[in-house]
This record gives sequence, C-alpha cells and structure tokens, in this order.
Amino acid sequence: MVALGQTESGSIGGSVFDPAHAPAAGVSVEARNTESGTDYKAVSSAKGEYTLAQLPPGRYDIFVIDAKYRPFVRRGIVIRVGQPAALEIQLASNAGMLGTLGEMPALFELLSKKPPPPEGPVPRTPDGKPDFSGVWLISPSSVGGRSPQPDLLPWARALFRERVLNDYKDKPSARCLPELAGFLARWPIRIVQTPKLLVTLRSDDVISAHHVYLDGRSFPKDLESSWQGYSIGKWEGDTLVIDTAGLNDKTWLNMFPHTGKLHITDRLRRPDLGHLEVETTYDDPESFRTPFQTKIVNVLSPDEEIEEYVCAENNQYREHVSTN
Repeated sequence: MVALGQTESGSIGGSVFDPAHAPAAGVSVEARNTESGTDYKAVSSAKGEYTLAQLPPGRYDIFVIDAKYRPFVRRGIVIRVGQPAALEIQLASNAGMLGTLGEMPALFELLSKKPPPPEGPVPRTPDGKPDFSGVWLISPSSVGGRSPQPDLLPWARALFRERVLNDYKDKPSARCLPELAGFLARWPIRIVQTPKLLVTLRSDDVISAHHVYLDGRSFPKDLESSWQGYSIGKWEGDTLVIDTAGLNDKTWLNMFPHTGKLHITDRLRRPDLGHLEVETTYDDPESFRTPFQTKIVNVLSPDEEIEEYVCAENNQYREHVSTN
C-alpha cells in the first residue's frame, strides 16, 4: 500500500548509481515505515535521482530489489517533518548471487590460489560412458559475471523481498534443514558414478547425499514430495541429462521461493579430465514467469575431501544471526 496526502510529512532523496558508479535510471527505491509497515515507492529518473516524498515522521528501512543488482538495504533512516533526509544508493553487481556466492572476494581469492586442475583425456566407465566421479569445486571463471535471475510472479517477489528485509534468517540451513540438490560446487562435491546410479555427497551448510538413477526408470506414478526430490538420468551421447521432480516447497532456490511444481534439468558434460560443465534449467510455472538457466564449470580438485559436518540446531541463537 502506498500512502499519500500526509499533511505533516518529510522526505528522503538522493541518487542511485550502478556498479560502475554511473547514474542508474528506472530503479525502484522503496521505503518501509518500521512501525506501521506501510511501503512507499519512487523510481529513479534518467539522471538516477529519486525522491520519496510525503513520508510520515518515523524510522524507515530503504531498499532496492532489482534483478540486475544485489539487494540494497539501509535500515533505521529517521524522517522528520521539514528536514529532508539524503541517501546516496550505490548498487553492486549480482555476480554469483545464485547459489549464495555473494562472498565473492573471499571465495575468488580462495579458488584462485588453488593449483590448476589436472590435464588429460576424459575418463570412461567400462560401458564407454564419461565418468564424472571425483571431487569438484567451482571454477574461478564461474564466480564472476552476472547470475541469471528468475522473473518472479508477484507472490514470489513479495516473499523474496521479505526474506531480504529479514536478513534471510529463515533460511532452511539455519535450522539444519537440507538445501536443494545440485552441482554448484561452492564447497567440495564428491560424485560417485556406477552404471545404474550416480551419487553426490556434499557438505555446504548441511551435509547431504543425493541419488540419481541411471537404470532407465521413469518417475514413480505416486511420486511423493521430498526435500531434494527424485532424480533420473539418461544419456544423450556424452551428455548426462538429469531430471529432478517431486520437490517440496520448503527449500530455497538460493534466496528465491518456489513451489512443489519446480522441475530442475541438469545437463552434465566432462570435456576433459579436469573440467565438468553443468547447464541447469529451473522451471516452476507457479513461481517464475518463464524458466531460467544457469551455466557453471567445476574443476577437478583431487586435494579436497568431503569433511564431516555437524549441524547443531539452536532455536534461540538462530533468531539473532544473519544467514546471508
């Protein structure tokens, strides 16, 4: 709801800049009164300027949530009658947002110090298929750049906004609950492959194992929903195509919401010994206007191991920490 016509009001204004510090036009700047919960909105001009006018006195959280940038939040701005407040908004690239690669500098530095992946031909199983077995980490080349974002339907965008404003405190992993299965190896992922089964072992925020059936089966007719879904794979030449369905709506797609209609398609290809290319399509007609796709490259990391991870839930402490 946007409130207008206040007789005694204040304002806040300034400029919005993109990651290159150029004026950012057409960006929605929103303010939420922390006491009433009322939202106010302005759109930046061609020069990047914005003004949020007719704001009742009080404290406000100012935020920008735009698919082209990382979420911006500034809390506790005090608005007083007759005293215009100023706030310059510097936006940052959304590079690596999908998969919570937001800690870009530290992660990139860690990956860049690792030795290059081993070289050699593609290893193959006895039946001639590429063998994806090994421990994998995301390639530094996949860390930079802008991550595709889902075009969220209104309900999903509203929930996403709430998660941003709440500092992601309700993220499932904060309660020792599983993440979505996948091949984004921000932390080491071990793949174990047999002719009829591929298993991933990972220890992100919560340690987990996931099965991909390669024995030619179809999805069960009475497929029940689960945290990581049911995955079946088939070969298209040297590419392994993995379909995952039967997901519940409790996991987060990074920070984005989804429903039980989410269908994930992974296409895995190993062009040589040291690299694993992963193309993933996310389709959820009840959450996204259109499917969206990500592409990453993982590198073989024989010096890495999947270490034991113990997640001890603490119902009191978790409410006071940010999981972003």
